[in-house]
Amino acid sequence: MKIVIALFLFTLSLTCWGEILTPGDRIFLQIPGESDFEQPFTINDQGLLLLPEIGPIKVAGLKESEAEELIFQALSELYRNLDAFKLSVIEQLIRVQVLGYVEKPGAISLQPDSNVQMALTKVGGARPGAQLDQFQLQRQGKTKLFNYKNYLDSGNPSLLPILQDGDILFIPASPLLGNIEVNFDAASLINSGDAGEKHEALTIFGELRNPGLFSYKKGMTVIDALMRADGVTRFADVSKIRVITDNKPYIFDLKYYLDTSDASNLPPIKPGTTIFAPIEVEDIGTSKRSIYVMGEVKEAGVFEATSETSFIDALANAGGPTRFADTTHIKLLRTTKPPITINLVAYTKNPQSINLPPLESGDAIFVPEKLDLNEKSWLKVTDDRAIKIIGAVKKPGRYEWSQD
Repeated sequence: MKIVIALFLFTLSLTCWGEILTPGDRIFLQIPGESDFEQPFTINDQGLLLLPEIGPIKVAGLKESEAEELIFQALSELYRNLDAFKLSVIEQLIRVQVLGYVEKPGAISLQPDSNVQMALTKVGGARPGAQLDQFQLQRQGKTKLFNYKNYLDSGNPSLLPILQDGDILFIPASPLLGNIEVNFDAASLINSGDAGEKHEALTIFGELRNPGLFSYKKGMTVIDALMRADGVTRFADVSKIRVITDNKPYIFDLKYYLDTSDASNLPPIKPGTTIFAPIEVEDIGTSKRSIYVMGEVKEAGVFEATSETSFIDALANAGGPTRFADTTHIKLLRTTKPPITINLVAYTKNPQSINLPPLESGDAIFVPEKLDLNEKSWLKVTDDRAIKIIGAVKKPGRYEWSQD
């Protein structure tokens, strides 16, 4: 049993003795009686070991046994008592360069199991304005991009690449910082948005509290995008928000969505989408819920109706018919269906006997003017409402006729 243990320890010592030295390794040279060698030495970035009175010796890339032999030959020219000389590796570190938009860029030494966050901490962290979703790891002439922000959001260490000796970690600055180096506070950085490349960002502008370029997240909706810009202002026309995705324009009615919760009306959002919230102006109002009331009413115009809005509700919202209105021949006009004649007088006499038609989006209610009997105009009475009286009567002519 003792022989087996001894063989195991001997094999382990051979394995350790065969490790390759790299920049950052801390080495102790045992030379009794020499005060210059009481402290360990560190292999610099060039792979050199700077020894007193000897100068630089390149040991990076050598095994420990090879490095010990090389240093022993160099020391034997100046030192005689080298019988107890021994090279020991105290600590093996990896050397990584952290460059870009960080507080103290440069080369640092790390434990072999260190990650990107530890490397950033060594250089004082990223500066305000660093692009956290576009970190670069440069290794052997190849560049790998990774999203450091996803790691901060999830805490999943597997999202970070494993650092190796000689790696270069580059931290880019946000394009929103511009070409002039100035000091930014947190508020100004947030107000500029958090997007990186423009083609991957959401461009949100118009009547919003915080317009700018914002990063896209998977599953994002137009509501999320508007809230990312701190919402609309009180001057925004929320029924006509413009959205452009893949060069295809959409008109989004935010008020209709909030009233109905109909997600099918949400326009698609992708990286590169443009969202514009226009200012509310006095123009011809049109929306998916618009109805029109015109003619002899007190306040003719465009009104928004819901599925529960009735014919009486719409008429009342327009102030009701005037005293000149002909309420027996109100017309309900529709684009795809024939017009409907509504006798409001008959309805008021017996509401149960007459069913008023439900309103649909785009309907127009026209209240005609009452016919003046003293004005003999045939153009004001259509054929379906007129009769002709001729013969031996005092006033033959064309008169308006009604079933009532």
